[in-house]
Amino acid sequence: MIPQPQRDEGAPTGLATLAFAAVLLLIGCTDSFAADLLVTDVRGAVTRAGSTQPVALFDTLKPGARLSVPEGARVELLDSAAGSIQPVRGPATIALMPQGPKAESGMLDPVRTVDAQLRKVKITNQDVALGSLRMRSADTRLLEGPDGFVTASEARTYRWKGRPNLARLEVATQEGEVVHKARVEGGSYTLPESVKLEAGRTYVWGVSGVNPADPPADWTEFALSEANGVPRASGPSEWRLVAVSLRAAGLKRAAERAEQRASAS
Repeated sequence: MIPQPQRDEGAPTGLATLAFAAVLLLIGCTDSFAADLLVTDVRGAVTRAGSTQPVALFDTLKPGARLSVPEGARVELLDSAAGSIQPVRGPATIALMPQGPKAESGMLDPVRTVDAQLRKVKITNQDVALGSLRMRSADTRLLEGPDGFVTASEARTYRWKGRPNLARLEVATQEGEVVHKARVEGGSYTLPESVKLEAGRTYVWGVSGVNPADPPADWTEFALSEANGVPRASGPSEWRLVAVSLRAAGLKRAAERAEQRASAS
């Protein structure tokens, strides 16, 4: 009988060797699969380095791009895969490397982490068109909240900038059913416990003069969400992402106000 060669159980098979080599190759090439970056805020004449081509809001930048940020200008770049925002203030020149933005001159500001809810936001062509929206009336920011996505507790207290001629508050469903009316003073009002708001519904509210025929001096809308479903914004890029998510949910007025907050940040 011809003796059979003994197989070393600890030695990798041919397929295992190939798989292991593929893993090593993937690890070694990870940096080549860099994510595109999205311009989520831009102020001033930020251009692509070496040209006069301006960088616009919601532009997509690929690895290898270089940006020139002059004195007084700034730009914020969203890495949606990493869930981070890189702010850059001029003067600076930056290169988008596979590992992320790198300052060739000047310095990068600290990276901000994006709220988990905002990482899911998808930018549409409509968002690109509306990204620079401004509200023109001087009285458009009388209301302070609730606004946009809010928790049940946040939806109980209404706040506005106090004005002596504002004396009537009204809350209604998005379909126009009046939920509550009240004469108000000062700059805030809390709903009575008898007034119930339903989870998952969208409401509209505003303040106006004492005459019921007067149109609202300002109005906005909000939708009740679970606490972990309410995105928190900490800068202009985050407010723009909030605006995109509100627009997708049909809260156009609240989205306009979020855009305004982004511009004012």
